[in-house]
Amino acid sequence: MTAVPISQPTAPAPGWIRNFPPMIKQTALTCWACAAAAWVKVTPRSPATWWAKTVKDLREQYKPFTGPGGGLKIAGEDGLPGGLEFLAAGLGMDLALFGSGKDGKALKGVRPVKSLTGAFLYQKLSKHGHLYIITERAGAAFSHAVVAYGIGGATSPDANLVVMDSMPDVPPYRLLPVKDLHQNRVVIVGWPDATAKSPN
Repeated sequence: MTAVPISQPTAPAPGWIRNFPPMIKQTALTCWACAAAAWVKVTPRSPATWWAKTVKDLREQYKPFTGPGGGLKIAGEDGLPGGLEFLAAGLGMDLALFGSGKDGKALKGVRPVKSLTGAFLYQKLSKHGHLYIITERAGAAFSHAVVAYGIGGATSPDANLVVMDSMPDVPPYRLLPVKDLHQNRVVIVGWPDATAKSPN
């Protein structure tokens, strides 16, 4: 994965840039909660704005859906919804899934990862708000979550997202080429649900 640090928000045309999400660095397998806490802070209409103030709040709320290291169990077992579905519902987030099964075969009703485009991401960013993105590489034991707050060159094959990344060993604000997303087995994109309303 390419980690290009940035110091200023840049979005080459055609592009879109939103407010910087707060920088939150993870100390365990909590990128999902760090990204979610940052996403809530820049999504004022999220119904979670009154309770999801910190990573600790999110970890406690979704503890039944986490593993021993604190990582979110994205998929459910025995046909039950996974932690990501409950997280999205609680935060007021719509989701789009791109990917394939662990065997590499297509999943019914799921778009292939390579069909994820800069134009799709631009449309969600510009129309709805910040993006919550989870990626999982083939054969990986863990997924990773970031918050996207901008995109540059959306119609170009070299489109770049601008993301806040909680991983300790990468720049907190960096460019993430859309081409890099295509290297994953699964990419899940979340954006603010247009019908969600904050209780505040």
